[in-house]
Amino acid sequence: MSEFSAQVVRDIQGLPEQPDRADLLKSGRNLLRLVAAKSPPDAVAKAANDLRWAMIAAYKVQIAPTRIPDMQASAVLHSNASAKRWQHFIRERVSVALGAQPLWAMALVSFLAVEAGISTAPFQGSAGCGRRRRV
Repeated sequence: MSEFSAQVVRDIQGLPEQPDRADLLKSGRNLLRLVAAKSPPDAVAKAANDLRWAMIAAYKVQIAPTRIPDMQASAVLHSNASAKRWQHFIRERVSVALGAQPLWAMALVSFLAVEAGISTAPFQGSAGCGRRRRV
Protein backbone atom coordinates (compact mmCIF):
# COMPACT_ATOMS: atom_id res chain seq x y z
CA MET A 1 0.00 0.00 0.00
CA SER A 2 2.92 2.34 0.62
CA GLU A 3 4.10 1.86 -2.98
CA PHE A 4 0.62 2.74 -4.19
CA SER A 5 0.36 5.91 -2.12
CA ALA A 6 3.88 6.96 -3.20
CA GLN A 7 2.82 6.43 -6.83
CA VAL A 8 -0.25 8.61 -6.19
CA VAL A 9 2.02 11.46 -5.05
CA ARG A 10 4.26 11.03 -8.13
CA ASP A 11 1.22 10.96 -10.42
CA ILE A 12 -0.19 14.14 -8.87
CA GLN A 13 3.17 15.83 -9.41
CA GLY A 14 2.93 14.88 -13.08
CA LEU A 15 -0.52 16.35 -13.56
CA PRO A 16 -0.94 19.60 -15.50
CA GLU A 17 -0.55 22.73 -13.42
CA GLN A 18 -3.78 24.18 -12.08
CA PRO A 19 -4.87 26.08 -8.94
CA ASP A 20 -5.91 23.02 -6.86
CA ARG A 21 -2.86 20.92 -7.64
CA ALA A 22 -0.96 22.07 -4.52
CA ASP A 23 -3.88 20.99 -2.32
CA LEU A 24 -4.07 17.66 -4.13
CA LEU A 25 -0.36 17.12 -3.57
CA LYS A 26 -0.79 17.94 0.12
CA SER A 27 -3.65 15.40 0.34
CA GLY A 28 -1.55 12.81 -1.49
CA ARG A 29 1.33 13.29 0.95
CA ASN A 30 -1.13 13.02 3.83
CA LEU A 31 -2.34 9.68 2.41
CA LEU A 32 1.28 8.53 2.16
CA ARG A 33 1.87 9.57 5.80
CA LEU A 34 -1.26 7.73 6.99
CA VAL A 35 -0.21 4.55 5.22
CA ALA A 36 3.38 4.76 6.54
CA ALA A 37 2.07 5.27 10.08
CA LYS A 38 -0.21 2.23 9.69
CA SER A 39 -3.22 4.36 10.56
CA PRO A 40 -6.63 2.73 11.02
CA PRO A 41 -8.12 1.49 7.73
CA ASP A 42 -11.09 3.84 8.05
CA ALA A 43 -8.80 6.88 8.19
CA VAL A 44 -6.80 5.70 5.16
CA ALA A 45 -9.98 4.94 3.21
CA LYS A 46 -11.44 8.36 4.02
CA ALA A 47 -8.23 10.13 2.94
CA ALA A 48 -8.09 8.15 -0.31
CA ASN A 49 -11.77 8.77 -1.04
CA ASP A 50 -11.49 12.49 -0.29
CA LEU A 51 -8.45 12.72 -2.58
CA ARG A 52 -10.30 10.90 -5.34
CA TRP A 53 -13.26 13.28 -5.25
CA ALA A 54 -10.96 16.31 -5.01
CA MET A 55 -9.10 15.17 -8.14
CA ILE A 56 -12.38 14.58 -9.99
CA ALA A 57 -13.56 18.08 -9.07
CA ALA A 58 -10.23 19.81 -9.75
CA TYR A 59 -9.74 18.31 -13.19
CA LYS A 60 -13.45 18.20 -14.07
CA VAL A 61 -13.41 14.47 -14.81
CA GLN A 62 -16.70 13.22 -16.23
CA ILE A 63 -17.65 10.13 -14.23
CA ALA A 64 -21.18 9.56 -15.49
CA PRO A 65 -22.78 9.57 -18.94
CA THR A 66 -24.19 12.89 -20.08
CA ARG A 67 -27.21 11.20 -21.67
CA ILE A 68 -29.12 7.94 -21.50
CA PRO A 69 -27.66 5.26 -23.80
CA ASP A 70 -29.64 4.30 -26.90
CA MET A 71 -30.59 0.72 -26.01
CA GLN A 72 -31.81 -0.20 -29.48
CA ALA A 73 -28.51 0.81 -31.05
CA SER A 74 -26.66 -1.01 -28.26
CA ALA A 75 -28.65 -4.17 -28.91
CA VAL A 76 -27.84 -4.07 -32.62
CA LEU A 77 -24.13 -3.51 -31.93
CA HIS A 78 -24.08 -6.34 -29.39
CA SER A 79 -25.91 -8.66 -31.76
CA ASN A 80 -23.50 -7.90 -34.60
CA ALA A 81 -20.46 -8.41 -32.37
CA SER A 82 -21.86 -11.68 -31.05
CA ALA A 83 -22.63 -12.89 -34.58
CA LYS A 84 -19.07 -12.12 -35.71
CA ARG A 85 -17.58 -13.97 -32.74
CA TRP A 86 -19.87 -16.94 -33.34
CA GLN A 87 -19.02 -17.00 -37.05
CA HIS A 88 -15.29 -16.96 -36.20
CA PHE A 89 -15.81 -19.80 -33.70
CA ILE A 90 -17.71 -21.92 -36.25
CA ARG A 91 -15.11 -21.32 -38.99
CA GLU A 92 -12.33 -22.29 -36.63
CA ARG A 93 -14.13 -25.48 -35.56
CA VAL A 94 -14.98 -26.43 -39.14
CA SER A 95 -11.33 -26.01 -40.15
CA VAL A 96 -10.21 -28.21 -37.28
CA ALA A 97 -12.92 -30.78 -38.05
CA LEU A 98 -12.05 -30.88 -41.74
CA GLY A 99 -8.38 -31.23 -40.92
CA ALA A 100 -8.97 -34.13 -38.55
CA GLN A 101 -11.72 -35.57 -40.79
CA PRO A 102 -13.65 -37.62 -38.23
CA LEU A 103 -17.31 -37.57 -39.13
CA TRP A 104 -18.51 -37.12 -35.55
CA ALA A 105 -16.55 -33.82 -35.24
CA MET A 106 -18.26 -32.40 -38.33
CA ALA A 107 -21.63 -33.55 -37.01
CA LEU A 108 -20.95 -31.85 -33.66
CA VAL A 109 -20.00 -28.55 -35.32
CA SER A 110 -23.12 -28.71 -37.49
CA PHE A 111 -25.27 -29.38 -34.44
CA LEU A 112 -23.73 -26.44 -32.56
CA ALA A 113 -24.26 -24.09 -35.50
CA VAL A 114 -27.90 -25.07 -35.89
CA GLU A 115 -28.53 -25.02 -32.14
CA ALA A 116 -27.04 -21.53 -31.83
CA GLY A 117 -29.15 -20.29 -34.72
CA ILE A 118 -32.28 -21.65 -33.12
CA SER A 119 -31.51 -20.36 -29.63
CA THR A 120 -30.67 -16.82 -30.81
CA ALA A 121 -33.49 -16.48 -33.36
CA PRO A 122 -36.03 -15.09 -30.85
CA PHE A 123 -33.60 -12.32 -29.94
CA GLN A 124 -32.80 -11.26 -33.49
CA GLY A 125 -36.13 -9.49 -33.91
CA SER A 126 -35.83 -7.68 -30.60
CA ALA A 127 -32.40 -6.34 -31.55
CA GLY A 128 -33.70 -4.88 -34.78
CA CYS A 129 -31.83 -7.42 -36.92
CA GLY A 130 -33.47 -8.75 -40.01
CA ARG A 131 -36.09 -6.03 -40.12
CA ARG A 132 -36.81 -4.39 -43.40
CA ARG A 133 -37.62 -0.76 -43.58
CA ARG A 134 -40.82 0.20 -45.29
CA VAL A 135 -40.42 2.91 -47.83
